[in-house]
Amino acid sequence: MIGAAIRSILVNNATVAALTTKIFPNTIPQGTTWPAMYYQLIGSRATNTKDQDAGLDFLVVRFTIYSPSYSNVSQIAAAVRGALSYYPRGVVSGVYIQRITFDSGMEDYEQEAKLHKRIIDFEILTKP
Repeated sequence: MIGAAIRSILVNNATVAALTTKIFPNTIPQGTTWPAMYYQLIGSRATNTKDQDAGLDFLVVRFTIYSPSYSNVSQIAAAVRGALSYYPRGVVSGVYIQRITFDSGMEDYEQEAKLHKRIIDFEILTKP
């Protein structure tokens, strides 16, 4: 559910879409041309008040972006961050999103595949 919402935000963002619309859940299908990315839910927990569940979940979603070009992978990461960070509160693809914030990121290089890689994590507060 959160994946459909996140993907919708990104493919409908002109800056991201100009760089890539190859955005997949959990893995990139074999044979996909570059650049491309996948997203995955890497953590979730309920938010609570003193006495009860607050009715919101705190999620961590990771994006792993690949491109043969360092410049391109950096541009995509910046575009994804721009599209998601502090996204306006509301319903996207049937999912209520209260807040999205950038958490962390790192870069790497896949020697065998000759691909630059950028990993970026976002914290999302949403209703389950």
